[in-house]
Amino acid sequence: MGREPLKTITFDEERREYNCHIFPIGIDVCHEYEELKSFYDLWNDIRGNRRLPNVQDITFETLKGWHSSVRLVEYGEDIKGPKTIKIMGEKFARLWGKESMYSKINSENPPPPDIVEKYYEYLQVIYDYNYCIGVGNVIDEEGQEQRILWIDLPLSSGDDNVTHAIGAMVMLEQDSPKLKAIA
Repeated sequence: MGREPLKTITFDEERREYNCHIFPIGIDVCHEYEELKSFYDLWNDIRGNRRLPNVQDITFETLKGWHSSVRLVEYGEDIKGPKTIKIMGEKFARLWGKESMYSKINSENPPPPDIVEKYYEYLQVIYDYNYCIGVGNVIDEEGQEQRILWIDLPLSSGDDNVTHAIGAMVMLEQDSPKLKAIA
């Protein structure tokens, strides 16, 4: 791997297995993740010389080419507070599902405690001005196993506090030798 992540959080949930590689803001997406580099560059261009881009600077026009592959989530400033999906592209929803982890945790049938703990660990690293490159396997809406790669990047509401995250997801070839190296 070109750059070592600060940490990796591994999830093994029903219908999903994935690793979330955490990198600090300002560390560019390395060549292993070239499918997501243009999305990171778009986020970074919008950010300019600010610590974080403002969520209001994310427009339909700025997301050209990524519409079906994005998800925008309002985090709020409280790690335990509600997380609301504001935008979810068709491809993202088909691969990941439409339900957020927050809504699963607060449902009548929440995930196991270790998944909940990892979810809050993941949120904390995003709130701490890091971003995630995720890679793993999911079962899509048609019941087919898919190999995915995604990025989650923090956003603000005009100050330096993380209040939202924007992500983009791409589907990868199951037998990709590159993925064996980065998983």
